[in-house]
Amino acid sequence: MQTCYVCHGENGEGAMSGVPDLQDNKHLFIDSEKDIITRLKTGIQSEGNINMPPYGGNPELSDEQLFFLLRYVKTLIKN
Repeated sequence: MQTCYVCHGENGEGAMSGVPDLQDNKHLFIDSEKDIITRLKTGIQSEGNINMPPYGGNPELSDEQLFFLLRYVKTLIKN
């Protein structure tokens, strides 16, 4: 909540313009968890959206924390 909440909102819906709605973007999660975690570590730049800095701006996040974060975000996806 401390790192991701500001941009992604309480439920992953995107708290500001240019941040994708994580609840309604299953395609964001088609890659392997390992590949997604690598992108979280290096940052995400996508045309038309706000760029996400490496580790979401919190370089103290561990691999284990990123793994659990990814698992949590996947629970927010609408069917």
